[in-house]
Amino acid sequence: GQLLDPEGICVDSLGRIIVANKAQNRVDMFTSRGEFTTKTTFGGRGRDPGKFGEISGVAVSPDNEIFVSDSQTNRVQVFDMNGAFLRSFTILPSDIYCIVNPADIAVDGKGNIWAVDPSIFAIMVYDSSGVLLSKFGIWGTIQGKLWTPLGICVDPLGRIIVANNVNNRVDMFTSGGEFISEFGTVGRGEGQLRTPTGICMDKSGRIIVANHGHNRVDM
Repeated sequence: GQLLDPEGICVDSLGRIIVANKAQNRVDMFTSRGEFTTKTTFGGRGRDPGKFGEISGVAVSPDNEIFVSDSQTNRVQVFDMNGAFLRSFTILPSDIYCIVNPADIAVDGKGNIWAVDPSIFAIMVYDSSGVLLSKFGIWGTIQGKLWTPLGICVDPLGRIIVANNVNNRVDMFTSGGEFISEFGTVGRGEGQLRTPTGICMDKSGRIIVANHGHNRVDM
């Protein structure tokens, strides 16, 4: 239940907080109060189904399937809400904008998969079979620009929320890529960020951030 290099985070319909624990290549699940039991962890290093080469992101679909991205094998694996392996698919490059090493992922209400590609500072959306639908994002430090985006989630209104890692902030966009707002400053204090990686929103509308530089989760 200890976190070391938390890389992705999401919340299921039961309010459980699900974390991609990169250093141990596993998925850890906590109660909404942060309580952990050994029955709520799965994964481990490997290339077999249910194992990860390098876990990079985690998301939950509307029907409580858990999607986990693997930046080493370029695949997304799908698990049930208890961590049992269901299926997987590989994200293959179809053009210069297609993700080669998927980072964090999110699933919207239509079942589309949103992903961040930190190497080209872009946000991608795929259909449920892994076909690229569209992309947006431009490198920069000013408002609305991205520098190594590593975390992503989609709120109930369909807005895209991104952990803007090197910029030490969280940005919000429309599904068409138009900038809406941002929050966060660099620092160690309450509410401050240092290289945020994973991000999600719970049922009450709280935004939860995996604060990588401080090895903690902030709400």
